[in-house]
Amino acid sequence: MSDTSETGPLGQLLRYLKPYRRKVTLATIYSVFNKLFDLAPPALIGAAVDIVVKGKESLVGRLGITEPAN
Repeated sequence: MSDTSETGPLGQLLRYLKPYRRKVTLATIYSVFNKLFDLAPPALIGAAVDIVVKGKESLVGRLGITEPAN
């Protein structure tokens, strides 16, 4: 059998990407950061609403921020 049939498609892809390892790593890191930044606004809005509704009982309220800023 040939070498390519023993490693399978994933092995072939990884072997092909070897010279581009740095670029693939950076692209993966940027993709993860992009997803975190996509999820940040809803999380921040949720935390702000939580402060208004629950006050001192909210998660952020337990950290010391108990009132919305003016």
